[in-house]
Amino acid sequence: MYKSFVYGWIQVLEAIKHIHCSRGVLPMVDEVTLELTRGGRNYDNRYTEFFFRNGGKVEFAIDGLIHAAKDSEEFFDVYYEDAGSDYEALPEHPLDDLWDFVRYHFLGPKGNVPKGPF
Repeated sequence: MYKSFVYGWIQVLEAIKHIHCSRGVLPMVDEVTLELTRGGRNYDNRYTEFFFRNGGKVEFAIDGLIHAAKDSEEFFDVYYEDAGSDYEALPEHPLDDLWDFVRYHFLGPKGNVPKGPF
């Protein structure tokens, strides 16, 4: 794997983080792509272009993050640490643990976006 590809992958993750943290919105594929290509932040276009030119996709990064969150006990421990009993008191929702629904929301219908090489 080329170092430039990895750096491009890292820039995609940084763009996802920036969109979510600074704007408070969900990082959808089009927004992340626009964030990377409009040149507003300190993204190195060489790495971004190399990443996309060599098969990299924003969809793969988002799919990888969903996969990591689904399998991570640490994610839930850290995220809900401050909520404590408030979180535990919430009623169970029918969509709890339906990660395919989350994937569908971010990436579209099953089959449109194949699972990525995360």
